[in-house]
Amino acid sequence: MTIILHLALLVAIGAGPVAAKVEVPINFQSVKQVAKEVEAKASAEEIETLRTLLSARSKWHPNAPQLLHNVLSRTSGMHERRLESCSNYKANATCTQMADQSTACNPCTWSAGMSSCWPSSCSNYDNQTACCANARKVKTGCYWNDVKDDGECVELGKCQEMAKGSCSSSFGTEATSCPEAQSVCEGLSGCQWNSCGGCQETGTTCQCSGSSASSSAVCSSGGGSGGGDMGLIALATGNTGCGIMDCALCLKKDENGNADMTTTVSCDTIVTRSTSFCSAKCSKVVHNADEAKCFAQNEGLCGQTVAECKADSPPNSCVPTTSSTQTCAEMCTAFDAKCESSGTKSDCTVDYTSAAWSLPKHSPVFFASALAAASLAF
Repeated sequence: MTIILHLALLVAIGAGPVAAKVEVPINFQSVKQVAKEVEAKASAEEIETLRTLLSARSKWHPNAPQLLHNVLSRTSGMHERRLESCSNYKANATCTQMADQSTACNPCTWSAGMSSCWPSSCSNYDNQTACCANARKVKTGCYWNDVKDDGECVELGKCQEMAKGSCSSSFGTEATSCPEAQSVCEGLSGCQWNSCGGCQETGTTCQCSGSSASSSAVCSSGGGSGGGDMGLIALATGNTGCGIMDCALCLKKDENGNADMTTTVSCDTIVTRSTSFCSAKCSKVVHNADEAKCFAQNEGLCGQTVAECKADSPPNSCVPTTSSTQTCAEMCTAFDAKCESSGTKSDCTVDYTSAAWSLPKHSPVFFASALAAASLAF
C-alpha cells in the first residue's frame, strides 16, 4: 500500500478503541477516496510529517495527528476544487457578479494583473485597521495578531492563529506551547492554554505522549478522548447523526458514489440528486426544488450570484472570541430561516445513531470538516 492509503486507513478505521466503537461497515472504496483526499490536500513536506503516523506512536512527529486533522479539514486541495470557487470564473464580468462562498455574500474579486478570479480571506488585509473593518465580509470575522512580527490578520476564533508569535516554532501546537505564549493565549476570550496542546478553544482536551511542549498532542473538543476520531469516522461513513449533514454529504456525490472532485456541477444537478438517489437522506430536510437549490447554493455546492445570496452577518472582527457552534437542530433552524419555502420545516433527526455533533457556526453546513469526508464513495 502507498503512504496515502495507510493514512486513509488510520482515518477511516481509527485506532483500536475507536475502531471498536464503529458500528457502520467501512467500505474499502471509501478508504481509497479518503486517500485521494489526503493526497490532494497535503504538500510533499506535510506528507513526510504524516508518514510518521505509520510508525509506533512513540515515533510520531509531534505535529502529525493535528496536521492530519488540519489537512482533512481544508475546503480545497492542491489539485482539486471542493466548493464552488471564485477561481472557477474566467471573466471579470462573471467573477464580480458571483458570490464569494468564503464571505457573507460579497462578490468574488477580479485580479486584472493575473487575469483571474479570487476569493477573499483575512490574509488579504495587511494592516490592523483594514483587518478589523473586514470590508470583504469574511464569514468567520478577522483578528489582528500583533504578537507576530509586523502583525498578521488571521481568522477570528482560531486560538492558535490568534496567539502565535511568541514561540520559536510557527507550526502546529508547538507554535503556542511555550511558556511565553501562555499570557497571550489567556488574554483571549474563549481560549485556554496548556503546555500540552498550547492555545486551544475553551473546552478542548489535549493528550500528549510525553511531558515536553514538543510531545505529540492530540486534541479534541467536547472532552472525549476519541471525539475527533469518532467525528471523522462518522463523516467517513456518511452517518453523522445529523440529517442535514448526511444530506449534504450525499449531494456531493454522483449516482455511482463518486465525489465531484474535479468537476463543477450545476444547481439543477444537485436538485435532481436530492429527489433521486439522495432522497432517503434529504427528503426530511429539503421539500421542493427551490429549497434544494437554496441549500446547494448556501453550502457552496453550486454557484450563486450576489443578488441570490443569503448569509448571516459575520461576527465583529478584532473582538477576541472563539467560533460559536451550532447543534444539529440549530443548523436546521438556520437553514429554514434562509431557504424554507414549502411550508414544511426541516427535520434533521435520524434513526441510526444517537450521536450529537456541533460545528462552527460561520462555516457552511457542508462545514470544513464535512468536506474532508465528502469524497467518500459507498
